[in-house]
Amino acid sequence: MFMNHHQILDYRRFAASQTNDFLNEQCLLIKKQAKNQWVTTNYIPNYEEGHIGGSPALDFQSYTRYMVYGDNEGIGRRGYRVGNPLRIAFANDFFRPIQGTYGVMELQPGQVNWGSINPQPLPGAVRLWMWSVFAGGGDFICTYRYRQPLYGTEQYHYGIVGTDGTTVTPGGREYEQFMKEIRQLRGQVAAREVKPADYLARRTAILFNHENSWSIERQKQNRTWNTLGHIEKYYRTFEIFWRARRFYQ
Repeated sequence: MFMNHHQILDYRRFAASQTNDFLNEQCLLIKKQAKNQWVTTNYIPNYEEGHIGGSPALDFQSYTRYMVYGDNEGIGRRGYRVGNPLRIAFANDFFRPIQGTYGVMELQPGQVNWGSINPQPLPGAVRLWMWSVFAGGGDFICTYRYRQPLYGTEQYHYGIVGTDGTTVTPGGREYEQFMKEIRQLRGQVAAREVKPADYLARRTAILFNHENSWSIERQKQNRTWNTLGHIEKYYRTFEIFWRARRFYQ
């Protein structure tokens, strides 16, 4: 039996609105008890849900990104060791316009334990992900978790340090390396440097409407249609063109 399309659309609107209201209420309760404390939430970048950025009480936005979790994402073997590079780039571009300030609250530090296949990230992959966040304009990078747990359901989820609480994991060493490199980079930055006008004038945008996506996915013209997959085709082209232009300049 097929449900009324318009009722389904109204439900999706309601669900997104309720999520926003819940996050706002949580935020205001925390601020009431914790003075002078910023509050955010780590969204899972499910771009079609329609609630991301709809809670104005939050001080800024943050997202979660796990790159290697047992899915090659159609890019072959490197999908199991490095992950799809567009996942961080797309998240950066999606979150940047919401409030300006954004970052990653959970960035994978190593092997996880909840994937269909749980491989070790390729050496250097964690550092690559952090530089990808930085290159996209992210303001901070955090990870989950600091110490690999001794109990619970995530005992085999890596952290910055191992189960003894002191031994730095391979991913933790890459966090250390990244922090050293950032400090070195800060020493090379010119104060109040002004970017070239032609660079600042460049604009490219993909307009995305959640309700259109909900409607299309509910009543597909073809069962093989994938709205986000279609958008990614354009996004991948933009990324390749942008990198090539920067390289040849």
